[in-house]
Amino acid sequence: MPNITNDNVQIWTLYITVAIALIGFVFNVISLRQTKKATEDMAKPYINVFIDVYAIKSDYRVYVFKNFGNSPAYIDKIEVLGELDTVHQKLKFQSLVGNMIAPGQSITSTIERGYHGIATLHIKYHDQHNNDYKASFRLDADAFNTLTYIVPDTSNSDDVASAIRQSTAALIRDMK
Repeated sequence: MPNITNDNVQIWTLYITVAIALIGFVFNVISLRQTKKATEDMAKPYINVFIDVYAIKSDYRVYVFKNFGNSPAYIDKIEVLGELDTVHQKLKFQSLVGNMIAPGQSITSTIERGYHGIATLHIKYHDQHNNDYKASFRLDADAFNTLTYIVPDTSNSDDVASAIRQSTAALIRDMK
């Protein structure tokens, strides 16, 4: 059995202390990186494009571009694969390119009543730090056809009821 001296105990204590300090340093670095990534993920923009349906006096469908994130999204490119309704097929949402969608903001555009197609939309955008993002969305204009809902008959309503209905429709559009 080797001789255990006071110097040996001090050296081994020093080695163990240095090892514990290094392990703690590594854990701190890992924790800081995870915190930084989580903070960046919370702050980045999340653009989503979908079809929504309103049923106030009659039903109508809209394309919705919404930023669900916590920072502005600057639209760089929009590409549409497939057929859109007549108006959107010409313009293909290009007026949004070069513009910003604020956090929580949604932009809507009405779909023609007779359109029943499916299209895929690819969108590229960046945040204020020039981090690039891209996403793809499948837009099925008939996604709501199998759902049932009732549109109240308002043909006998007076001007006050019509004004309330129109105000409600405007509020619903603004809240989305």
